[in-house]
Amino acid sequence: MPPQLGMQGYGSVTGVVLRRADTPRGDRRVLLALRGIGPVWVSVPGGAKGSVRFGGATEPFVWGVFHLYRSPRRLHLRDVDVKEHFWELRSRPAWLRRGLSWDALLIRGLLPGHPCDEVLPPFFWALSFLREGVSEEVVEWRFFWKWLHAWGRAPDLERCASCGASLEAEGWDPEEEGLRCAACVPRQKEGAAKGFPLLKDLHRAAWLPPKEFASWTPENFWPPRWARANGWLRSILVRSG
Repeated sequence: MPPQLGMQGYGSVTGVVLRRADTPRGDRRVLLALRGIGPVWVSVPGGAKGSVRFGGATEPFVWGVFHLYRSPRRLHLRDVDVKEHFWELRSRPAWLRRGLSWDALLIRGLLPGHPCDEVLPPFFWALSFLREGVSEEVVEWRFFWKWLHAWGRAPDLERCASCGASLEAEGWDPEEEGLRCAACVPRQKEGAAKGFPLLKDLHRAAWLPPKEFASWTPENFWPPRWARANGWLRSILVRSG
């Protein structure tokens, strides 16, 4: 059972490292996203002095079982049973930059001490797909959309946000927090969908099972279009945080 944040004692809980910060004295603070607890800073006295006790277990992207102790003043990290480290991401600067950008968005959007269990699985899968070499832009779309879906803020990919009509392959427009059909799109913005991926590809990226998604290639794939779609979802996430 995880230790209660306000109660002294020992406990173990699964989670992931989001950030670490070292002090001039050689101590380390680690931001963990923990199951049933959410983001919380824990102390690792002497953790930045080169000790091999934790190795790389306090680096971002490390998933595992974190053994904690709650003292009268703070939460301490006693040990880590590493389950997945995603160390391969550090061998590719592009992968690392992408993963850290997601990490930063999580840190910004999640509430300290508030459970975020619904967001952690999509984050884990996004890192896994990145490591497998799946297109970064398509993985990002899937991660952002599933994150928003877990929060009840994902745009409907089938119906117009204004009138509720079914969306067609062409003539729709991303606006605010939803997609609008051709009838609801202002005349000067007609054709906005051409700057985005195909609607059916957005839907597939969001809903394909993991194994199928990992081997799937979007039709007429063009990274800039996916980047625009991701920027749209990112703006929704920022407003939702």
